[in-house]
Amino acid sequence: MGRPRKSDGTVDLPRDCWAKILEHYADVCDLERNGYNVRKLRVPALPVFGFGRLGALLRQDEDERKDLLREADMERKRRSDFTRACARTACRLRSVCTMFKEIMDGDVGEKMYAVMWTRVKNECGRARIVEREDPYGLWDWPNVKRPDLQKELKQADVSAPRAMTKLQKLELACMNGCQLCDKHPTTRKVMWHFGMRLCKECTHERTILEQDLTKVDPSVLPKHYRGLPFDHVYVLSRDQRQASRHRRFWKADIRRRQLADKERLKRAREDEELKTKTKLRIIRKNARELKQQERDRVRAQRKLDIDSIIREYVREGVDLERSELYKKHTAMARPLTAEFKRTHMREILAELPRDCLTYHHAYP
Repeated sequence: MGRPRKSDGTVDLPRDCWAKILEHYADVCDLERNGYNVRKLRVPALPVFGFGRLGALLRQDEDERKDLLREADMERKRRSDFTRACARTACRLRSVCTMFKEIMDGDVGEKMYAVMWTRVKNECGRARIVEREDPYGLWDWPNVKRPDLQKELKQADVSAPRAMTKLQKLELACMNGCQLCDKHPTTRKVMWHFGMRLCKECTHERTILEQDLTKVDPSVLPKHYRGLPFDHVYVLSRDQRQASRHRRFWKADIRRRQLADKERLKRAREDEELKTKTKLRIIRKNARELKQQERDRVRAQRKLDIDSIIREYVREGVDLERSELYKKHTAMARPLTAEFKRTHMREILAELPRDCLTYHHAYP
């Protein structure tokens, strides 16, 4: 039993009861289970008219053939209208209340949407519910093939984006109105490759032909639209004699691909500049290290030369670091010249105590 409300005395049914009701609704909407089948009519082939009594009989057969075809089309139209109305009702149940939204978003709703989508593909395609626009009469040209709507609806699972649910497909196929503007509430044309239902103006604004890509934006390259979803449209030539088929792309996808390509090129350029800077930094560092090693080698050799010259004038074990001039000369990174013994060596020995010298009376 349900729980009565305090305001008006109505009863709120539990969710499992609503699930049973919705399952029963899906069964009631099944025309095949209720025995409502389209009568298979044997339509005679198109006769070749003749003269006399035989021609009159053939014309009578042709009239009977037209009546049978008209009756079959009307019956299929009724079936498709009923299926489409049931699908619209199932799609709008989510907006009734919070409880219905939770139920329809669960397993019950998913199962119902799958069943409704299968019925729409089987029924609405036959009666051409989703009408195809033909403003230029292209379907009358011999080189243009009229699209099979039932086949198109069955191919919608392949053509539509992978992220689309059965609910979204039902809303596209069964409901009316442009999804981007409110000017055309009766639009039915579905662009399955893009997952949108648009009017002529919005289609012209949001899509572009492959042949017009470079005309509108010369920076568009084939890599910017390679692999993107597209559909085919027929365009008449200037002489109005032949219609050619062209690919049509979504502008936003190409723009997004361009921005991604620019960002990728920017990152690649920044990475290349960073690699160049790092390489130059390593080269400069290696050059500094080589230069420093060369300076250290020259400095060590200069110290050895100075020590070999001064050692014969000082006693054993004397620390030559006591002379500031000695430390200054040994820190220089220049080769030792012949002038050192005649000039600077006297000054270094003069800074040392006299008891450290061996021949302090015989300076060179």
